Amino acid sequence: MRERTEAFAARDRARFARAEARATETFDEGRAAALFAHFVRSETWQVPTLVERRRSALGSSSGDTDSASNETRWSYLPAALQERWRQEPGPSAPGDGRRLFAAEVALVRRMHEAGVPIMAGTDSANPSLVPGFSLHDELRLLVKAGFSPMEALQAATLEPARYLGLETELGTIEAGKRADLVLLAADPLLDIANTQAIAAVIVNGRYLERPDLDKMLARVEVEAR
Repeated sequence: MRERTEAFAARDRARFARAEARATETFDEGRAAALFAHFVRSETWQVPTLVERRRSALGSSSGDTDSASNETRWSYLPAALQERWRQEPGPSAPGDGRRLFAAEVALVRRMHEAGVPIMAGTDSANPSLVPGFSLHDELRLLVKAGFSPMEALQAATLEPARYLGLETELGTIEAGKRADLVLLAADPLLDIANTQAIAAVIVNGRYLERPDLDKMLARVEVEAR
């Protein structure tokens, strides 16, 4: 941990990658199980940000989204930020990136199986992590890590409400709770990627249909140029 902290403070990506690799190579099942049991007892929540870990290990062009999709997402960002992201260095450990990211996914799977409480998060706006869009990627990665589609959805809804002590107001669709909703045109329980099939949004008492949302995105894209 000390070496990781020092490497992070020095922005030494190569040194940080070496520390990550050693952590993977010296992983101890027994110590991990004891730690996870402690997390469960103490209600120590975890936010894995797998989408960020994937970017660090494999680079910005990797993963479930193709280059065209990434380019569309970036079009909603200020040109200066896009340029800065393009100049970001590549993956910190290109040779071992896939193995390191696989270890990250396996670690989340172990925590989930042990009952550690987990919430969905993305660590945006780290490079290539576009706010909003990257959350959908995170849900897909949680399913890859062994979550059911329902559990992945709850990691972004019910579990954060529980963590914040707001489960009587948020997190599920019930009478008396806030009616801020995302309405989908396809079932995310059949395929978690269907969270992106957004037909409408209800927010602050306003009903925004798909054409309304598209107009909003078009305005953002113009402003970003």
